[in-house]
Amino acid sequence: MPNPYKRHKARWLILQGLYQLQLNDKNPTEIELESESSPIYRQADRDYFHATFQGIVNRQEELNAIITSINDSADAIIDPIMRSILYIGIYELQYCEDLDHPIIIKEAILLCKEFLHEESHVFANSILDQATQKIRPFAHTPAILETSEIAENAAIIEFPAPPEPLETPTTTETSAISETSETQQPPKRPKLHKLYGRV
Repeated sequence: MPNPYKRHKARWLILQGLYQLQLNDKNPTEIELESESSPIYRQADRDYFHATFQGIVNRQEELNAIITSINDSADAIIDPIMRSILYIGIYELQYCEDLDHPIIIKEAILLCKEFLHEESHVFANSILDQATQKIRPFAHTPAILETSEIAENAAIIEFPAPPEPLETPTTTETSAISETSETQQPPKRPKLHKLYGRV
């Protein structure tokens, strides 16, 4: 049985390699050799790293087409790190049949939390959830943001429970709320479509 911790470290290396590939005109073989000298390589599932990295490199056009078919907003600009995370997730959905799709999505969310800003995982979750409907329609259920593959086996991270739904205020409560100052209103969250395009 694959070691979840080593698999996660392999995804780290794949992400870093794909990021370099997008920003620099490097040969993929050269990137693999550089990755082998990284301390992370000694902790990673090496076979999974090489097989998955090579598979993604050879199918970038196909993976980009899937991303575009889901996120076709004209003003969409996807960060290279986010695109690399989506490459990994979509490739695993398409070609790693031994991995259940909730694990794939949870791992992508974990990478977002480790390498990107706090809200980025919402975008990745949406894209990969829709990709699951295209690639594995009979297996699809809405993505659940619970513990990741890592957390289940190594107790590294836990995701917070969703907030309790708000109750509809009564007329009296509504009047009281309107009298509160603006400083008591919750801050507005940034709109993700401005960062990554509409989902």
